[in-house]
Amino acid sequence: MKKIIIGDHTYDIPDKVQFLINDLVKKNDRLGKGAKRAYAEGYREG
Repeated sequence: MKKIIIGDHTYDIPDKVQFLINDLVKKNDRLGKGAKRAYAEGYREG
């Protein structure tokens, strides 16, 4: 179990859910990097 604190609330997160969250974050991070690169290239051209 992991505890995540958001604002004043503490949530207990089971390891299975934490694994899914980490997986999503990794995918989003990869997408985010691609978007940032595309934005930077577009910005340079513009």
